[in-house]
Amino acid sequence: MVALTAGLEFAARAALQLGWNGLESVAGRVLPGALPCDAAAVTPAWLTRALQPCAEGVVVSRVEAVGLESGTTARARLALQYEGPGTRADLPPTLFVKLAPPDLRTRLFVGLLGLGRSEVGFYRTARHGLPVRAPRVYFAAASPFGTRFVLLLEDLVASGCCFADITTPCDVVRARAVMQGLAKLHAAHWESPRLHGDLGWLRGSRQDSVFRIGRFLSDVSLRPAFERFGELVPSELREAAGFVSEQRLALEGFWARPPVTLIHGDAHAGNLFFDGPEVGFLDWQVVQRGQGMRDVSYFLGNSLSVQTRREHGETLIRLYLAALAEAGVPPVPFSVAWEQYRLHALYGWISAVVTAAAATLQREAIVRAGLERSSAAVMDLDSLDALREYTGG
Repeated sequence: MVALTAGLEFAARAALQLGWNGLESVAGRVLPGALPCDAAAVTPAWLTRALQPCAEGVVVSRVEAVGLESGTTARARLALQYEGPGTRADLPPTLFVKLAPPDLRTRLFVGLLGLGRSEVGFYRTARHGLPVRAPRVYFAAASPFGTRFVLLLEDLVASGCCFADITTPCDVVRARAVMQGLAKLHAAHWESPRLHGDLGWLRGSRQDSVFRIGRFLSDVSLRPAFERFGELVPSELREAAGFVSEQRLALEGFWARPPVTLIHGDAHAGNLFFDGPEVGFLDWQVVQRGQGMRDVSYFLGNSLSVQTRREHGETLIRLYLAALAEAGVPPVPFSVAWEQYRLHALYGWISAVVTAAAATLQREAIVRAGLERSSAAVMDLDSLDALREYTGG
């Protein structure tokens, strides 16, 4: 009955998203102020309107989109030329634009989980005063119900930043920088009243629609993920997948235990950048309220090689806890952090399964690396036993 209810809710919400997507397409053709649907619609006239709050009176006379890519978003660098009385010194010659993905299936996935709206919400409410490096934002807007969103961000390539993805395992030096960066991020909002104020919109409740949709997607992803990449998942873990699904509500209850903070939610190497030795964070689509160890576990289980995680995982967690304490957070016992680490490893694995089941979210090499590493983390940490102990199952 629960699965049937979830399936019906998913179908109904998907139908609504399709309807909104159609209305947005019509509006985009007839309303000059509508959010653009693709990079080609990011015209000089639209950019001129969008950039007025940053430089009143500026006019964008020319724009060229280069390096267009697609995944969970459509992304491109924009080369701009300006004219007019605006303060052009505040506007760089290139910007980075993010939009809803062109593929309809991926667009529905992003819309159902509210990923675009979450990232826009982050840049509007949480980006200012952030103690870690993140792209500067020049414009952020999203449809309140549909799938469209637009972000005009700092061009980090032009800023000289370095990037990677999880196919190139992160070394220990950079892993230490990530631990310290995550500690700074988490300490800034540790049990903050803002989590119930201007940041109250953050995901974090298992009662919200995004949780129910996410749980349904993870359940239906198991079969296609195992059919495509089953050799990467140990047989014991494949056989226990049903048990993990059955205990998802209990897991969510554990993951929501205080103390909580603002977390990135998707802190793998592909969503990080380095500005010299300083780590920065990209792609805030899964920003949420939760335990800081969610980000730590996700990074360690997906972005380090299996051997590096085994050799240095405990030391890196202790470094994170020390950096939290140095930032003024009440001491977190290592035993508490380790229990969270073991159970959050299941979140990393669930996320990897969903990505593996979809053909459009990531390149296959990234999918394989994430699923293999997260599966190994679950087994190494005895996360299934930890779940049985917690639930009495």
